[in-house]
Amino acid sequence: MPLSYKVDDIEEVDDNLRVLYVEGDDGSHVLDVEGVKPPSEFDTVYKSLQEERKAHKATKSALSGYGELKPEELVTLQDELEELRAKAAEGGTDDEKVSKLAEIRMQPLARERDTLAAALEVAKNREAELSTKLLNRDREKAIHELADGVIQAGFVRDVMLRARMDLKYDTDREGFYDEAGATAEEWFNRQLNDTPGWAMPSNGAGAKGGKGGKNNANPFDPKSDAFSLTAQSDMKKSDPKRAEKLRALAAI
Repeated sequence: MPLSYKVDDIEEVDDNLRVLYVEGDDGSHVLDVEGVKPPSEFDTVYKSLQEERKAHKATKSALSGYGELKPEELVTLQDELEELRAKAAEGGTDDEKVSKLAEIRMQPLARERDTLAAALEVAKNREAELSTKLLNRDREKAIHELADGVIQAGFVRDVMLRARMDLKYDTDREGFYDEAGATAEEWFNRQLNDTPGWAMPSNGAGAKGGKGGKNNANPFDPKSDAFSLTAQSDMKKSDPKRAEKLRALAAI
């Protein structure tokens, strides 16, 4: 029977398999898979992104006080001020005083402009960083839903690594697609077809195991599609006797 990645009631899981699960913050239990972040960590990232967006809005609101005046226009004003000062120096004391006063009033405005521009840049970078983390979370969630009950637990991390490299978020279509335009589900099915050893024994390819042959499900056999260092490590921890047996069969 395939193992579910997440269960609300641990009592539904066989006694011998409960050791493979860890309790989440919401009281549910998830499969303890190496390399997969807990849901609570993604919630923290989401809250941080919301806070950064509020800070970004506050910065934009502060900048709006300058109306349609752009930073480069302030630079132009400074140049014009220098020209005005030069002309005033030739004209007399009154012009000189006006020039000096204008210069003094421009200095705090220029400093505030630079400070706000730097803060806005930091906010934009932070928002981009948190957006990337949220997209990674959504990608992992989508793949977990596809892999649950289909992929052996030891290969889930391998699937996630491939998905991170291949699947990118398309804002127009609001979903994850590979370079060829395949959806996440189409991409997943292709990966499973290309690597049948990942599938649960009840799902066909690789179910017979045994030594030799491209489609056997021995993660220690380098000739097998199921060959995986991650799966080897997981098996050594969860079932060392079986791991040693398969290692011997693969003649490693």
